[in-house]
Amino acid sequence: VLPRLGRMVVTEMSAVALQDSLLTAYATYLRNPAVEVTVLRRIGVHGEVRRPDIYMADLTMTLRDVIARAGGVTEAGNPNDIVIVRGNEELRLTSNEAARYATAELRSGDQIFVGRRSWIALNPYVAISTATGLVTFFIGLIQLVK
Repeated sequence: VLPRLGRMVVTEMSAVALQDSLLTAYATYLRNPAVEVTVLRRIGVHGEVRRPDIYMADLTMTLRDVIARAGGVTEAGNPNDIVIVRGNEELRLTSNEAARYATAELRSGDQIFVGRRSWIALNPYVAISTATGLVTFFIGLIQLVK
């Protein structure tokens, strides 16, 4: 709903056509009206990001920009495990592809999922101490059996 113009159906109009239409309509009320139309896309960002939500992204925003708007990847997140769901298509980005797609264009309705790092990657010292303890236990057990 626009001031003085009321409700307009704009879903079938291009950004340029909408801008021209608004300029013409507002010219009856204003001298030299200035109108800027920015197309926004709804992008869902989920998983291991600080603020998962639906974000409105303009046409210049890339995958990296939208993840940054969501607060970035958490400490538990894996920036090399990103999935983009687009309709029925699922695009899984590995470490090699993530850099290439970091600047890729997103589409309205895309859902971005940032995966979680493995337990061992999150707890390397616990894994190392557990492995060391098991090795020590088995060495002691073998010496007892001899």
